[in-house]
Amino acid sequence: MPPVIAAIVTALTWIGISAATAAILAPMILSFGASLLLGAISKLFSKGPSASSLTNQLNNRTVTTRQAVAPWRVMYGSNRVGGIITFLHTTGTKNEKLHIVITLAGHEVNAIPTMYFDGVAIPLDGSGNATGNFAGFVHAEFNLGTRQQAAFPGLLAAAAAYWDATHRQRNRAGAYVQLTWDQNKFPNGVPNITFDVQGRLVYDPGGAGVQTPAFAQNIEVDQPAGSQATWAYVLGSNVQAGSLLVFACRELNVTGVTDSKGNTWVKLYNTFWYALNCAAGATTVTVAFGSATHMQGDVAEYTGVANLAPDVSADIASGTSTTATSTSVTPIVNGDLILGWGFNGTTNSPTYTAGTGYTLRDTGTKNAFLEDKVQLTAAAITAVVTINASDAWSIGIVAFKAAANTGGRLAYSSNAALCIADYLNNASFGLVAQTKYPITAAMLANAGFSAFNAANLVDGDVTTNGWANNPTNANSTVTVDLGAGNGQEFCRCRFYLSTAGQVQTYHIQWSDDSITWASAEEHSATGMLPDVNGWNEVELAPSGAHRYWRILAIATITEAGFVNELEFYTSDVDSTLLIAAANTCDEQVALLAGGNQNRFAIDGSFDTSESPANVIGRMNSAMAGSVLYVAGKWGIYPGIWRAPTISLSDADFRGPMTVQTRLTHRDLYNGVKGMFISPTKGGQ
Repeated sequence: MPPVIAAIVTALTWIGISAATAAILAPMILSFGASLLLGAISKLFSKGPSASSLTNQLNNRTVTTRQAVAPWRVMYGSNRVGGIITFLHTTGTKNEKLHIVITLAGHEVNAIPTMYFDGVAIPLDGSGNATGNFAGFVHAEFNLGTRQQAAFPGLLAAAAAYWDATHRQRNRAGAYVQLTWDQNKFPNGVPNITFDVQGRLVYDPGGAGVQTPAFAQNIEVDQPAGSQATWAYVLGSNVQAGSLLVFACRELNVTGVTDSKGNTWVKLYNTFWYALNCAAGATTVTVAFGSATHMQGDVAEYTGVANLAPDVSADIASGTSTTATSTSVTPIVNGDLILGWGFNGTTNSPTYTAGTGYTLRDTGTKNAFLEDKVQLTAAAITAVVTINASDAWSIGIVAFKAAANTGGRLAYSSNAALCIADYLNNASFGLVAQTKYPITAAMLANAGFSAFNAANLVDGDVTTNGWANNPTNANSTVTVDLGAGNGQEFCRCRFYLSTAGQVQTYHIQWSDDSITWASAEEHSATGMLPDVNGWNEVELAPSGAHRYWRILAIATITEAGFVNELEFYTSDVDSTLLIAAANTCDEQVALLAGGNQNRFAIDGSFDTSESPANVIGRMNSAMAGSVLYVAGKWGIYPGIWRAPTISLSDADFRGPMTVQTRLTHRDLYNGVKGMFISPTKGGQ
């Protein structure tokens, strides 16, 4: 008999219980005591309810607070949220200016369209200055969380000793708000500041719909002093395959536009020319005039534009005032790229302000301008530019259709299946449902990189050098050949850098023939800039399986440091099931009050302190579905009827079937309990 049980038997017999009975009771008492002890221990190790449970989140997400340590917030779809105050400082002779940095999300977001004080929207002009009641007392700036973003310029100017150019908060979305104290404007002190935020951009592997046109680069042409019959301009970066190039100017005697890649240029109006589906590579644009003249205008590149003639356009309209307004046009389809171009008459070195929703591409002092925007929903539209002084002006407008998706797309969406897939795949805050692909040295081919060692690049040892950055020549490449019949779709690429602060930018590209290449990064216009000592990574857009992948150096640089490891990853999310699930979520459901809405959407947030099980459970509830891991792949299944794969009848049972219920009759009836967050009620 074990000593513990023997001791229990002795104690029981001492209080008058027979030895035989004590021998039976002793193991039971020991088991019960152990259960109590283990239960107490398990409570010590179990994680209690998270502070970011659904109820607490609903109460706290629209409050901006100060915390010494706070988890990152992750947002999908449309949200009304507060944030974490990460910087607080006063300036002025009486400390009348309060500077606040509010971090909103631990990732890039699509847009921060509106700011609120105590639930009241604060209108801002194009420079971030409040209009209306708070004019002169409020200024705001926003960073969407890109890796390329700069520090808040207004805060740099106001408090350079405390917030410098290195405080970029890359990959973190946030706002800088400057308040100027006034007892009448802020009678209750600092207001609760909240924001409407359009959350993460997510990948759609199905490629449905169209791409989102995007500005890539431009040259501001300002040569008022000299006169000649032809002018040539070299674009600063390689043009991407399939891009739209445009040339807009103030001179009326243009006779032709050509370029070094042989693209076909089309004259839309005297002051506006364009070339569709341009060839990739270094490009010089040459403009010819009927007689020697000076030149002021723009050469610009846009991606994601269809190889089609303009949707609609209108030649320059003219007038005299501080506001240049084009003729109104109405695009035929949604998602057009809208360009406004023009010039003013006599005022030298004018200051231009873009129209609402437009982005001005001119920072110089020339008397010409170019602005652009993407019109999500087709409707009548004008191009508008404000001039700092009343002057004669001319302005035109043109709309180009967006290109259709060919593989996948990165876009803002509240599609429930796409949001869930993004969380499963994400390496920063999600499940990292990815598998490292076994690249070997034999698959690698170098062209141009110094001190290249293929074996070191894939040996898993971050201390051995793969290639040197001193020097790195522009257009150097490392190509990965996966072999015939062995194409892969990669979702992430990682570099290991031996030294911080490197400045080389790379494109990650794919090809099916090793001749024609396409960029794979989520932000193909800016590429990948690994500059941290250690691992640097970039997400890759869904593009299908391809045999060839490569790393392309953009510039020639001379700097210290090495790239020591190179890794590619494939997604563990079943793309076939994901495409079907995403299509289900996008199905239109008729509303009783009229109109339609998508069947399943996610418009909400969570923070990184929550367990993955809680997060996935809540996201699943948005589509009444489930996420299952089967045979090494994650499958996403919305809550819809599916045809059965097998049918069973009573003939398939071994014996009679009986039913034993555990619920009372009243509990058998369905019940629905929900919590609805209304955008019309201030996100409450």
